[in-house]
Amino acid sequence: MEWRRQGVHMLAGFLIILLRYLPYWGVLCMALFGMLFNLFFLPRFLPSVMRNVTGDRRGVVFYPVSVATLVVLFPNRMPIVAGAWAILGFGDGMATMIGHLGPHVPLRWNSRKTVQGTVACFVCGAVACIGFMRLVDPVFVADW
Repeated sequence: MEWRRQGVHMLAGFLIILLRYLPYWGVLCMALFGMLFNLFFLPRFLPSVMRNVTGDRRGVVFYPVSVATLVVLFPNRMPIVAGAWAILGFGDGMATMIGHLGPHVPLRWNSRKTVQGTVACFVCGAVACIGFMRLVDPVFVADW
């Protein structure tokens, strides 16, 4: 179940590619559509990706809300939106997937989280962040 949920999490991250082609208001509309879709239709079409059987939909709604917030805060800086969205989609997704593999080495301050999941979050999140920022605006990353 968790693998499927994180797979959907990362698949939604591939929508970052559209940031290269859409104006900021188009991305904002896409995020708002995603919020409504995740709230009303995703639980019906893919109930297996919901976190639990109680129907808690906060996580699937907060994902597009965070993307919409990024677009509102950085309307003319789509590479920043792309980077933060990539960390959310791929860093968090891989943290959960890798964190469940192999022997669990828990973090000292949170026994529900693992060292391998945390490392996966940082490594995969950084690679996805730089990759998608470069895809959206190659000049932005080259200026570094």
